[in-house]
Amino acid sequence: VVVGNAGPSNVIGATVADNAPAGTSITGWTAVYAGGASGTANGSGNINQTVTIPVGGTVTYTITLNIPAGV
Repeated sequence: VVVGNAGPSNVIGATVADNAPAGTSITGWTAVYAGGASGTANGSGNINQTVTIPVGGTVTYTITLNIPAGV
């Protein structure tokens, strides 16, 4: 999942949220910040964090998802 800021202003204290699809769960995630963006580097469970993203900055999340048999 990639979050970016195309402008025209810097984003300070925005909330990024991403929930696991029904019947699944997020077991872990990591975030890579570029262009001066900042926030939490990793976590588990649904993503719900505060970030700062300057114009042109991005956050790239890599998510590990648990998908039970039968889903």
